[in-house]
Amino acid sequence: MKWFQNIIIGCLIGLSVSYVVVTISTLLGDSRVLTGEELLEELILAIMLGAVIGAATMLFNSDRWSFRFILILHFLIVVASVYIAGAFGGWYDMNNFISIIALFCEVVFIYILVWGIMLLLEKREVENINRLIKKK
Repeated sequence: MKWFQNIIIGCLIGLSVSYVVVTISTLLGDSRVLTGEELLEELILAIMLGAVIGAATMLFNSDRWSFRFILILHFLIVVASVYIAGAFGGWYDMNNFISIIALFCEVVFIYILVWGIMLLLEKREVENINRLIKKK
């Protein structure tokens, strides 16, 4: 059941990040209007990307490899997934090195941001569990 929960959370994070990226790009002057079909494509890509990344999060439940190895593997899966989705969604120009690097920088920024938020949530949960243990 945990894998399903991770996929759902991944989908929600994917949708949220997608919305924020579209909003920021619009605020920064991208005046291109997306059609309903293009928005639907973005929605489907965000859900699929979130599901793949959410499923990849299950790697962190493994005792087989070191945390550092799992973190690097997860990051590589995220980067590969974003570039694959981006190829379908036209998020970058494959013939433009700057475009490819810009997408990588966005991925790194979002990865660090999401990682930080998840770390804070986990820390809060551990503190709550410790508080409950102390009460007993």
